[in-house]
Amino acid sequence: MLPQAKTLIVMSSKHKQNKTRSIISSLSAIFHGVAFYMLLVLLIAGSLFGFRVYSQEQEVQVQVQGTKDVVKGSPIKVCFSSKMLKKTVQDNIVVEPKLDMQIIWSSDREFELIPIQHLRPQTDYKMKVSGAKTKWRVPQNDFEISFSSPPFPLIKKIYPPDGQKDIDYYEKIMIEFDRSVRDEYTMDVEIKPLTGFEYSYNENKTQLVIAPKTSLEKSTQYAMAIHLKHRHFPDINRPLYSGAFTTKQPPIIVYNFDKNGDPLKTEERKEEIVPQIKEGRCIEIDISSQALFIFQDGKEIGAYKISTGKRGMDTPSGTYKIIAKSRRPWSAKYKLYMPWFMQFTYQGHGIHELPEWPGGYKEGANHLGIPVSHGCVRLGIGPAKVVYDFVETGTPVVIHR
Repeated sequence: MLPQAKTLIVMSSKHKQNKTRSIISSLSAIFHGVAFYMLLVLLIAGSLFGFRVYSQEQEVQVQVQGTKDVVKGSPIKVCFSSKMLKKTVQDNIVVEPKLDMQIIWSSDREFELIPIQHLRPQTDYKMKVSGAKTKWRVPQNDFEISFSSPPFPLIKKIYPPDGQKDIDYYEKIMIEFDRSVRDEYTMDVEIKPLTGFEYSYNENKTQLVIAPKTSLEKSTQYAMAIHLKHRHFPDINRPLYSGAFTTKQPPIIVYNFDKNGDPLKTEERKEEIVPQIKEGRCIEIDISSQALFIFQDGKEIGAYKISTGKRGMDTPSGTYKIIAKSRRPWSAKYKLYMPWFMQFTYQGHGIHELPEWPGGYKEGANHLGIPVSHGCVRLGIGPAKVVYDFVETGTPVVIHR
């Protein structure tokens, strides 16, 4: 009986070994199956992710800032929506017209494009990029960026304007531009017959002031031409302005007229006279300069040389009115005629033409400008009638030194 029991024990041990192998085999099959499916899921997920990334990076967006009024040293900022392989971008940049540029990357998405040479004014540039790739090596379509340099400055306003007359002899010429005139520009200004001037710009370089070194000539037309030049592009020579202005005729004082009413003798005055009475008609007499002025509503109508009272018989100063008019009264006191007489005091003072004696002798015009009268105000031949026709009874007469 004992040998039979030993056989059973051996058979039982083999059965357990077979069962263990079966379990291990089953677990291995399950593990490989799970691993296969996990790998399959990972492959599918990776493919979907890669497809998604590829799809997104096929449409990389480019944003650009600073493309207007670009000058040497001013950055153009370029920003991509995805990370880029820098070398594939910067090695494939072409700028037309040709322009040397510096590229500075701030990240895989952004760089600045900086011109390192002067741009030709008022010019459109194009930067073309071909063969660029993203960080995932996704190739991009060729793209293009446009930028432009500033336009030429233009004259917005100028003084004196073209055709202006009566310009003062000490005026400055002022030119206002529509934009700043940068350092690379020069202005070629020609003013004929001006022989010399100094110039200066305001802080923003939008206004140029030209100051003649000497006063301008009187009653003279000045022709002015302005050309714009560029320090770095010698072929640029643009006409900006061409015009002319005329300086005013100096104020004059008339001694007498010829038979046609034209001045026979005149004298330049240093300045305009501002009347004391600015409404209606008035006469103003300056004893110091021996001059008589007539005004209408503050505007000078005429200026004439006179002769006032000599020492001891001075013409009175003050404000009076014309109280009487007479074409050719006789002075019983001095035995002479006083043509175009305009009385302004009750003592007999008046304004009249150079006196005449009965024999036909007339006071000489060479006495005009010299106080030689007996207190009246003497005018030359011609001016006396002009003043006589101008005034009315009651017209104010202001006399001062």
